[in-house]
Amino acid sequence: MAGVNVQRLAYRLLAGPGHAALRNRALEARGFPPAGPASWLTDRLLFLGTLVRAPFARRYRGGRPPGSLVGAYDPAADDPATRAYRSYYVREYFGEELSFVTRSAVPSPASLAARLRGASWLLAGTCLGLLAFFDLSRRRYRWLAASFLDARAFARALPALEKVYVFALYDRRSYLAVSFLHARTRVTVVPVFQNIPLYRNCRFFHMPIPVVMTSAVSAQEAGYFRDRGEFLASAVTYRPHEFLLDVARAGQDAPSVDIGYFSTGEWARRDGLYQVRDPEIVRSGVLRGNPYDRATTEVLEALAGYARERHRTLVIYPHPFERTLMSEHGIEPPYAALEDGTWVRIDRSGEPNSRLRVREPRVAVSIQSSFIWERIDLGLDRSYVFEFEDPERNPFLREALGPYERNVYRSTTELMARLDEAFGPSASRSLDAPRET
Repeated sequence: MAGVNVQRLAYRLLAGPGHAALRNRALEARGFPPAGPASWLTDRLLFLGTLVRAPFARRYRGGRPPGSLVGAYDPAADDPATRAYRSYYVREYFGEELSFVTRSAVPSPASLAARLRGASWLLAGTCLGLLAFFDLSRRRYRWLAASFLDARAFARALPALEKVYVFALYDRRSYLAVSFLHARTRVTVVPVFQNIPLYRNCRFFHMPIPVVMTSAVSAQEAGYFRDRGEFLASAVTYRPHEFLLDVARAGQDAPSVDIGYFSTGEWARRDGLYQVRDPEIVRSGVLRGNPYDRATTEVLEALAGYARERHRTLVIYPHPFERTLMSEHGIEPPYAALEDGTWVRIDRSGEPNSRLRVREPRVAVSIQSSFIWERIDLGLDRSYVFEFEDPERNPFLREALGPYERNVYRSTTELMARLDEAFGPSASRSLDAPRET
């Protein structure tokens, strides 16, 4: 059995046999949970050990059945802020109150049948955990333990659940939760997609069920990928703003800044995409020079030059990761050198992220920030995201964007033209020009 693909067996067991090829593509495209074991043996031991100890772990005791017939699932549902965002979104758009079903609070079922249902999924996962030792490949399995524990939690919650909203569809665990509920239960499952384009990891969807899109761009893409036979959702409902709670908090003040650059901290990420845990690695500068960092530097220098020449205010909004590096570790971003005290500054507010300031700039620019897509949903069309020459580096496919292709720029020359167009005849008058003394 050397090399047996236990991952595919798990997919079939949890998600059913239907549309297997597309289902596997959908799962392979979605990312792993952030952390993974360092070795083959550690991975297998943790996969099996997590399942074996589950019935005895204190954190799996004392859960109660859902308080309503409407449940919710999110891999980060143990975080109170995540629960607040998800509850507010569903309450405002669908008028329903949520009860979260999570592997860390497994319901205590009222019937023996429910207990047996939960035990069967735990046993199935344990058997696969043993079988995984016969797979000598470098496949990662530890993350699958969470999906079998999710299946156990859902099975024990039945029949109290009639509907479940599932969030964070870019995560394999969420996709397997949707697949399990659709294939193995009679629960109505409502997948709610995130506020970023589908192309990079969510364009494959194998289930003919209705879905909810929180981004106008994603709703546009869904039709394109459906026509290609890659996205099989039977219907798409558009309900904007995944983080609707923050939109309500932000208000609707008029722009107070000319240009806003929303950073994603490419200079401090491995390969420009992946966050590192050790701030000293960031401080050493070894992560610099990746293609995303180089593009960021070029765009920011061009924006700073434009701001000074045209007397426009430019505010750079750091990513939450950058804010932590600055406030907790004293690590300044490389673009701090662009601050001049007059036309260019960094938003150094104590806020954990920039969402409450997403309306602040008249024109918004980024390399890859999701705030560009969020602004489009707010009707702030002067929002522009960079397109790399290498299509593999982009989170979107230009031809799938439809009318939102206008929000993409390919060079600083093109971006400068967009800025001139946005500001119109008042080319040298700033919204917030410093006063002369």
